[in-house]
Formats: sequence, structure tokens, C-alpha cells
Amino acid sequence: MNRNQIFTTLELIDGQIRLTVGEFFNSNFYIYDVFTSSSKGLAGEQIVDEKEVIDTLNSLLALARRKIEIDINSVSLCLPSYSITISERTATSPVNGKNSLITQTDIDNAIRIAYKSRVEEGQEIIEVIPIDFTVDNHETHNFVPLGYRSSTFKIRYNLLTLPKELINTYKRIIKACNLKVEYQFLDTICLYEGAFSEDDLDIAVLDLSRFTTRLNIYRKGRLLKYISLGEGVESIIKEVATTYNMELAQARELVLVNGNARSELASDYSIYKSEINGRVSYLSERELSKIIEAKLNALLEQVLSETNNLLFKDKFEVVICGYGSEIKNLDAKFYQLAKVETSVAKSNVLGITKANNIQTYGLIKLTYNNLGQKGYKNLQIENENDIITNEGNKEKKFSNFDTLTLNEDDL
Repeated sequence: MNRNQIFTTLELIDGQIRLTVGEFFNSNFYIYDVFTSSSKGLAGEQIVDEKEVIDTLNSLLALARRKIEIDINSVSLCLPSYSITISERTATSPVNGKNSLITQTDIDNAIRIAYKSRVEEGQEIIEVIPIDFTVDNHETHNFVPLGYRSSTFKIRYNLLTLPKELINTYKRIIKACNLKVEYQFLDTICLYEGAFSEDDLDIAVLDLSRFTTRLNIYRKGRLLKYISLGEGVESIIKEVATTYNMELAQARELVLVNGNARSELASDYSIYKSEINGRVSYLSERELSKIIEAKLNALLEQVLSETNNLLFKDKFEVVICGYGSEIKNLDAKFYQLAKVETSVAKSNVLGITKANNIQTYGLIKLTYNNLGQKGYKNLQIENENDIITNEGNKEKKFSNFDTLTLNEDDL
């Protein structure tokens, strides 16, 4: 097993292309840098011009290669979920283990059968997510029943599919950039991995991105329900820009820095001088926040209306991440509407601490798991935040990557 392995993750998110480059070394991940660029080939979450995306990605790769002085020829790819289809299926699988005891091989065979499920024409299976297992005595378990005696067992699972044309578009872009995909993951899976260290929580993740608003509900760490709206925080920014006759960049800064999701908690201090038709006026934080709150109410209430009271009934805890999660009191606003415990997720990793990088962190964790390195003992000294910096590293290091270090516990 390679103890010195370079990895690169690739995301198309919030109208941008994002490359994260790092290295596995001495049981730690060194995150070297995150390279980000906007592209005219992206309209929101959609690829509208493949050539533009290819050109932008090639430029980003060239920059990364120059800076880190290594070749990048493979990526862990994050696939978008805006066109995802989730269907619940069941399948029955025989038990081939000795004395009819269910083994991991039996479970793997059942998952393999599930991946061969028939789907609609034009769709491709991306992920199979087990929900529960039923054995011969009709007992149903929401965990893998290893060691249980049964001649057969039934598996209930969610089948996650994406349009083949969308997948082919990504494949063409990757091939045109002379890359290969080492692993691929859905962004919904990355969001969960980035927000939590446990894998069996009943939890919901609200992703308020630039162009979409998504609520992903997970039971025992498995995607149970997925709700997506084709509108995000950018619509709020545009509303502010139009209302006060200002540039989008200025409106974006006001919304994300001075905005408040609960206008009654905002101050009356002026934050912007406006001039419309020769008339000068001053915008207070509270006035700005009234527009933000009204738009957020419309977005979040629409999301909540599609949950069929699942959040209310089972009291799912909600964690907020994404581009718009920097807006003050967004968690308090969601709690006001949903009456469930709500917080904002932030990575504790230096360099990717913002809530809109939670997906990136999850993608790194998934890549780490697939590299099969989890068995290595951490030989370095942990600091109180479970992040090892170069200054705190007591062991001689030969890695070229000096930005920051994630130890095994971080991942």
C-alpha cells in the first residue's frame, strides 16, 4: 500500500471549478492548496459550454502543477445532485455463508444485485444506499445483520441515478483534460461526510448554495429524502442589488457580511449610502435584513412544505452549510420556522474552515477512506484541536506539502 500518495479532488460548485490538492504521508493528509476559478461555461450548477469548462480546468491544472511541481493525472470527482432521481427498491438475496450465517460476502452480493436494477432509459445508477435488512424470521434491522442465521434476506435500498448525458458530459471534460477519475461521489454524500464524523446519525443537512437550496435528510447516515429548489442565495443578492441600484459585488458583500436572517436582531446603523435619481439615502442593517428575511422565508418555507412533516415529526437536527450559510442568524431563522435544533457546520481544518467548504472536506474524507489508509497508526503528536501544524510536528517530515496537516482523527 502506498504510504506517500498524492490526491486531487475536483468539484464544480457555485458556478466555479475547485481543485484541492494534497498528499497522504506518515498517516496524515497534507492539504497543499485549493485552486478555484469561475468559468463562463457554467451557468449556476449547469454546464452550458463544455469547451469553456475544459479551458478553465486546463488553466487551473496548469497553475496547480506549476505551484506544486508534480503531475496531476487523476482526480476524485464530485458529481452534482441537482438532477438526481431517488427510487426505493427491494431485492432478495441468498445466504451462502457456512451454517446460513450472513457474511460480508453475502451483503456485497446483495449490493451487487442492486446495482444491476433496471432503471429508466437515459438514467445511470450512481449509488446504492441500503435502508434496512429483513431476515427469515421477519425481523427488520436498520444495520447490516452480519452473523445472523438466515437462508435468505431482503434488502430495502434507495437507488440514486443521474442522467447519462450529464455523466457523459463530465466524462468528456475529464478525458479532454487528459485526466482519469479515480473515485466519484455524489455531492449529497460529500455534504454528510464533511459535516459529521459519525456514520449513523439521524440528521438533516440544509445546503444554501448560490444557485440552489437543498435539504438532505439522513437516517442512520443513509440518504432518506432529498429536496432541491433551483434558487439559492444569489436570488437574494440580485434582489438587494435591484432594490438599491447597486453592483452585484456590492450587494453580495452586504448580504454575506452585513445581512441578518432575523431582521429584528439587526442594528439600525447605516451600512450603505444609496443614490437613486439624484436622491441620497442611507441603508440600515435592519432595512437590508428585512429583504433578506423575506426571501429566506419564501425559500425555506417551500423546502419545509416538501418534507411531509418529517422534520417536525421525528425532530431531526438540522445542520446548515453552503455559500449562504455565512448570513448571520440563519440557524435561528430555520429554528423559528421548523422548531428543530439547528446549527451551522464549519470544518475545523485550517484553510477550509468556511461552511461553504464542508462539501470539499467531505470529498477529501471519502477519498481518504477509499485509499484504504485508515489502518495506519498516527505517529505524530496531536494538538488540542486535533489539527497538526508544521510548527507542532515533532517528527522529521519529508513531505513537500507544508500548508496544513489533517491527522487520522480529523478524517
